[in-house]
Formats: sequence, structure tokens, C-alpha cells
Amino acid sequence: MPNLLALDAGGTSTRAVVLDRSGTCLGYGRSGHGNPTATPDLAPISIREAAAAALRSGQLPGSAIELSMGAVAGGRDAEHVVGEALLGAGIDAPCELASDVLALFTSGAAEQHGYALVAGTGAAAVRVADGEIVATADGLGWLLGDAGSGFWIGREVALAAVADLDGGPSTGLTRLALEALEVTADLDEIGDEGRPVALEDLGDRVYAMPPVRLSRLAPAAFALKNDAVASDILQRAREALVATLRRVTVDDVDGPIVLGGTLLSRQQSFSDAVRHSLASSDDGRDVRVVDDGLVGAATLALRAAGITVDAATHDTVRSTLAALSSP
Repeated sequence: MPNLLALDAGGTSTRAVVLDRSGTCLGYGRSGHGNPTATPDLAPISIREAAAAALRSGQLPGSAIELSMGAVAGGRDAEHVVGEALLGAGIDAPCELASDVLALFTSGAAEQHGYALVAGTGAAAVRVADGEIVATADGLGWLLGDAGSGFWIGREVALAAVADLDGGPSTGLTRLALEALEVTADLDEIGDEGRPVALEDLGDRVYAMPPVRLSRLAPAAFALKNDAVASDILQRAREALVATLRRVTVDDVDGPIVLGGTLLSRQQSFSDAVRHSLASSDDGRDVRVVDDGLVGAATLALRAAGITVDAATHDTVRSTLAALSSP
């Protein structure tokens, strides 16, 4: 029986699954950074490795795949990267791409109407109607948007540490930011023109790395439970995410709100606060949280192959994938 391959390539990790036309998942693979926009050098390697691992897991050759579906940030701009990477894994079959945010929505919903809010390295919200994205807010990248994202929080942590070292409000984020950036200068050491050496070193480290890597500082804000500066950063991040979702919400499109991305799937208290904000103003709309977009990518692969995916088929994808990917 011909099989399908689905791929969810994100900024943090890349996941791939081989499934048959019934929705039963046969093999699973995982690798590292797969976002061609954020990590153009690493993404092709990660995509190839994840796809090859899924084939090995399912004990299948690349020739067993009749169609591949890639859920990738950047959409069609990443088509060549994904296609070449899959060829490297031995998969020479038609490859279609879909928005990673659409895949995230579809991971949480067999329905074809509703909303998704994703907050990982970046952040965006979409409205889905008839299985297609019809409105998008944010998702504009580190320079122009991604309000409330891991990058946004990480940048705010860096700014808070800079302000502290420069004579502003004191915060425990400073120590954590310096540790994350491997700055070892003593906080009391003063350099040229009376500026703390730690501040100079922090600036050098930040300007030497790709800006999106500031997301590595985001965990510091979650680590400090009683720090006023950290709490303020997280509060503003939650407000920004809810505001982003509001920009795509309309009265005549009902359906669930699916939350995903590392901030909303792995930071429980943060996710709960966002859900509380949504529940208090959305008249009890169904809010669901998903770990990633791989179930959605697999569902989109089935639909691209002409297969109708009902709730039962969607559950088959979810349950058989969980059995393969569980530790």
C-alpha cells in the first residue's frame, strides 16, 4: 500500500511520520532545528535526518512514499529546501508544503473552521475556514513582530539585564542572562569610561549572534517566580498574544481555538493564564492545546492525497503517532 510522509519542521525541532492511507502511523523520526528561515544551514540536515529516521522506524524504503507534506515556516519559499532534503533521505515523490500554523490548528481539530495561536520562537494567530487560512496576524519575524514569542521574551530579558547593569531596576534576570550568554565578568568589575565589564561583554555576545537566538534567554523569565521584572515581561507577553488572536477573530467563524508552540504547550502556568484570558471573553469557546503540528501535517497529507479525514481518522492519526513517539 502506498504511504505518505508528513513533516513538521520548526525552530526548535523537526519531526516526521510515515503513515498509510487509513491514518495509521507506521514510523516516526525526530531531529534538530528545521526552520529554513531561522536556521538555513541546519534546516536541510534536520529535515533529511528526521525523514530518514521515520523511514527506518517504519522499516520502509523511500520508494514506499507516494506523497510528502511539509509543515514549514515560510511556506512555498521553503519548497526547494524541503524537496532537496527529502531527496537526500531517498524520497523522490511529490512534495507539498503547508503553513506550520495551519498544521498546528489541524493537530488540534478535525473541524475545518476555527482559530490557532502559536507562540514558540515566533508568534502568530490565524483564522481557518474550509480548511484554509483566511486571515493572519503577526508572524512577521523578530525585526517586525512576533510579539509575545520566545524571541520577544528573550529580548525583553536581555533589555532588562542591560537596564540593570546600566543603573536601572535591579532584577534576578541579569544573573540568568549572563549565565546563558556565558559572560563570566564579575558584576562589580568596572571597565573603560566607568561601564561594567559584564555589560560590555553582554553586548558583545548579543551582537555577535543571530538576533533570533535571543530566544535562548526566554527560560530565565519563567525561572523567576517572584521577580517583578520577570513577571511584568510575562504579563506583557500574554497580553500581546491575546491581542494578536483578537485581530483575526470574527463573529461568523466559530470553532475551536488551538494553542501551540513551546510557550503554550510546555509552560503550564503561562498557557493557563492565556486560556483564562480567552475563556473570560470568548463565551466559553473550546480552547485546546497541542504539543506540535505533526498530527496536523499528517492530516493535511491525507487530505492532499484525496482522503476525507473525519473525527475517527483524525483520532487514529493522533493515537498511533502517540504510540510511536512516546518515550
